Amino acid sequence: MRAARYLRLGEAYISAARGVLAAPDFEQVRLPFYGLLGHGMELALKSVAARTGWDDERLMWLGHDLDWAWRVTLSDAGFEVHGARAVGGVIRQLSRPHHAQAFRYPALLTWPLPDPRCALAAAEAYLTLVRDRHG
Repeated sequence: MRAARYLRLGEAYISAARGVLAAPDFEQVRLPFYGLLGHGMELALKSVAARTGWDDERLMWLGHDLDWAWRVTLSDAGFEVHGARAVGGVIRQLSRPHHAQAFRYPALLTWPLPDPRCALAAAEAYLTLVRDRHG
């Protein structure tokens, strides 16, 4: 099932981000951490949309705009997230630099970023909720 494949890949990216966060030289890999986390969240959001019947073309249409994907997913899927404020806050902070691919290329990053541990906790909480909902 497409939704499950999106979720599994999102989980893999977030798991990789967890490993990067544990690196002794985390400051050297801070941007890749946020890149992994942002892409994992993007795929997890798209898994919810896929579960409601979105096809691959429509999922690609969401692009890399995490905030938009969050809002569309919440409205289209009727997805009510316990603790949505914390998850939504992290998504809002990651959305613009993720959309601009600022974590992938050497550029001046001027957007404020969430605390890495709080961001990872929000991503993991969202994954748990999606897993529980997918049954």
